Order: sequence, then C-alpha cells, then structure tokens
Amino acid sequence: MTKLPESMEEETIENMLPGDKGFTVPWAMWANENRDLYINKRYNVYPQANGTVHMYIERTETGVIVYKRTIEKDKYSLGSGWSIEVGLPVEALK
Repeated sequence: MTKLPESMEEETIENMLPGDKGFTVPWAMWANENRDLYINKRYNVYPQANGTVHMYIERTETGVIVYKRTIEKDKYSLGSGWSIEVGLPVEALK
C-alpha cells in the first residue's frame, strides 16, 4: 500500500507547538451546555486566512487561544459540536 508523503500532510491544530499561530475555520469551535468552549484538534490550520479559513488561533500547552476579532460575525449554538475526545479547551478569547 502507498503511504502519504510527509511533505503532503496538512498541519492540524493537534500538531501545533505551544506559541504557534495560524488560521482555521470557525466551525472548528463549539460550546457545551455550560458555555465552555472547545476546538476540534483534528482540524487543519493554515499560515494565512483565506475564504472561510479566518479564525486566528494560538496554541498553548493545554489548549488554544482564539482571537475574538476574527470571529466577531460568527454565531454558535450551545450544546452542539464534536465529541469531547477531539476537543482542546479554548483557554481565552482575546
């Protein structure tokens, strides 16, 4: 079986190092019933915004910081989203 070359692999939020910054899609983030925010760590992250890829994030040791100015027009429903197994906590909206 042929394997995907590492040079063709896209970077995910999960693989970012603390301090790394990038852009992802706003629907990578969700809020649980308690309004706690999470981000799907399996989503791709890009060095530049482009189209729907406009949510700016920064990876921390244990989660992410989301830059609020980049998602001001986006809306979120409580209790909808991904399984907690794929979630990283959003530690701050800056």
